[in-house]
Amino acid sequence: MAVATTAPAVEPSVSDVYTDTRVDEQHQLCYVDDQIVVLRSASQQDGRHTHRLERRQTFDEYVEAGRFEPDPDSGLDLLAAETHDWAEVAHIGEQTRENLSDAGFETAADIISTDDDELRDVNGIGTKALRNLREYVR
Repeated sequence: MAVATTAPAVEPSVSDVYTDTRVDEQHQLCYVDDQIVVLRSASQQDGRHTHRLERRQTFDEYVEAGRFEPDPDSGLDLLAAETHDWAEVAHIGEQTRENLSDAGFETAADIISTDDDELRDVNGIGTKALRNLREYVR
């Protein structure tokens, strides 16, 4: 016998803010699809925001149970980071930096919210550059 699950009242989307009611901490959605959710914590450890990866079904259950409460009025925006000079990243030179910029990749959020295949479509982004770019924005 299959157990029916209820869909969340509001479909989550990138940049939505949720409060983890267990620890009263805000998180912002960095990525969401039908399989996973990536949340960036407002708090920092060692000067960096932490992330949590949840199965989408688990996240939806947490929202339904009230563990994660949507906070649509929050002013929190962890994704609108400053633009980056991608030339600081190993294996990314001036031309590749320009190619990233021309393709609309200016912020860490732009990189985080884009899949690997789309980034590899940018002229100059190979396996090493992609790996270093992902490391740089995390």
